[in-house]
Amino acid sequence: MDDNVPHVMLPGSDAYWRSWEAADALEAQFPKQEARDFVYACHYNGAGPWNDAVIVGLLCVEAGENDERPWIWLVALDNGAHWWAVGGCDYTGWDCQSYLEWTRYGDVVDTGEANPRRELPAG
Repeated sequence: MDDNVPHVMLPGSDAYWRSWEAADALEAQFPKQEARDFVYACHYNGAGPWNDAVIVGLLCVEAGENDERPWIWLVALDNGAHWWAVGGCDYTGWDCQSYLEWTRYGDVVDTGEANPRRELPAG
């Protein structure tokens, strides 16, 4: 296993250590949520601010475009935490010049909802 690849976990599965396997699995579980870009953003910029939590929800709030606008995802974890992931890359893709920034969901948006997870698509 390559320790440089992010530890992406999904419900009912072992950890995925190859980014293309993780991307395939996330795309299958969360279709139309820009999952492949999410996984590559994690792969080249760090997996995220959690320790072995399982991703149970992925919502692409805004689809990005290389060299234009960032991708914005809301990520829900099995430990109840929710995180914003905002990332972008240059025209060459995630493997050259890119970034991914993490912010805890409650620190940015207070929707007044008791359970913001209900906004995420079911896996």
